[in-house]
Amino acid sequence: MSRKILSVALALILAVGFASFVTRADVTGNFNASVTVEPIACGALPFVSFPGSENTTFNCEKTMTKTDFVTEMNINWTISGLTLGFHAHAGFTGLEDVITNLQATLGALNITDQFVFAMPFGSDTLLIHNTAGTQTHSQTVYTLIPTNSDGSSSLLFVKKRVSASISIAGITLTNLAILEDTSFPSPSAAQPAIYLAASQTFNFGDTITIEGQTVSGITVRNITGIGMDPQGYNIIKHHTFPGVVCAEAGAAGVPLTFAVEKIQVEGIPVGPVNVNEYLEFRFNPDACTGLAASPFSSMTSLSFNTALGAVSATLTSTNITEQLFSGVSLTLSSGGLTIVQNFNSTLTPTTTSVTLATTLNPDSNPASLTLTANAARGTGLTSLSADLSVQRSGVTFETVTTLSGSGTVTLSGLEFIVTATAGAVNLTADVTAVPAWEGVFGAGINF
Repeated sequence: MSRKILSVALALILAVGFASFVTRADVTGNFNASVTVEPIACGALPFVSFPGSENTTFNCEKTMTKTDFVTEMNINWTISGLTLGFHAHAGFTGLEDVITNLQATLGALNITDQFVFAMPFGSDTLLIHNTAGTQTHSQTVYTLIPTNSDGSSSLLFVKKRVSASISIAGITLTNLAILEDTSFPSPSAAQPAIYLAASQTFNFGDTITIEGQTVSGITVRNITGIGMDPQGYNIIKHHTFPGVVCAEAGAAGVPLTFAVEKIQVEGIPVGPVNVNEYLEFRFNPDACTGLAASPFSSMTSLSFNTALGAVSATLTSTNITEQLFSGVSLTLSSGGLTIVQNFNSTLTPTTTSVTLATTLNPDSNPASLTLTANAARGTGLTSLSADLSVQRSGVTFETVTTLSGSGTVTLSGLEFIVTATAGAVNLTADVTAVPAWEGVFGAGINF
């Protein structure tokens, strides 16, 4: 009997201790939902009975619409330096992704562990047209790829990412290790008929980054990637992850080892000029599908101040063994004015971009205005955009107008954006009127 009493007492002590531990936990997160509405031109509907509708192109009110609904949930549970995170997207296609996160600080060591599960999506064309085919309505849409032989779909394990960083004596060492399904369909690509768990191909990649500063303030960074490109991006629906693992395949089944070595030196003072230098070496570049095949590339940037403003120049070379530079970009910034002039390898001007950012009526009821003009050699003005933003009492109104063309520009884009915040609630409305009407309406709550 005494042993049972002792067991019950220990259980109560553990329960009380765990409860008191949990009460000190901090739970935060947010929930967001958005609805996209886009009308279909009446003339494209196959059952519209307007007189002569099949021989004309027209729009009308109260037409049928296409809609999309997406929700996003993020929950973070923090306990004494340890954070457990949960993220999920869901929509008309069901649960689309689940990501779990674990972040911990152990002295000077920071660790982030991430598991990614997702549904495979591809791209297809939604086509609607009338019976005569004189007016059509088409749009690229994401389509869910079946993952089971019976045509149903379920979440698949896509990748595991582990990042660890530590700073010792002014030197920061970071390691990113990724186990990734390199065959997982890209949502922007044409969809396969089916993608089973047996179709998955997992490969491993690792990137080590060492960074520090000299006594004079020069930053030195060395990045080494083995089996992965740290500058590439892996994409699933709703998410873009930095770093892509290579799908290596050598001749006769012998795998090739892809590796990239990048050396970055920033803040080199050469008199009044500040110099940044980037060198990149790729070993077996053909082994990583979809990446640049150039084995040696470089980029040099120079910046200095003049009476006219700040000037910077960037020289890039896609292959330094063949040519010193493949392109040059020259930037002049003065106040809110920025001019960017690009040149090719023969120093012939190619494109020009001019941006003016200013504040209208700064003393009372200010508004932000950004004007951007782009031109190309031999074509002239190619686009002109104006972004006007006004904020009043927690509500932001923004309109973006774009003119584009070749020499002669016409109205190509007109967008209105309204965002409002009231306590923990966020509301957004994004309506595009040109080139086609589309509305995205969202609501979210932070907790």
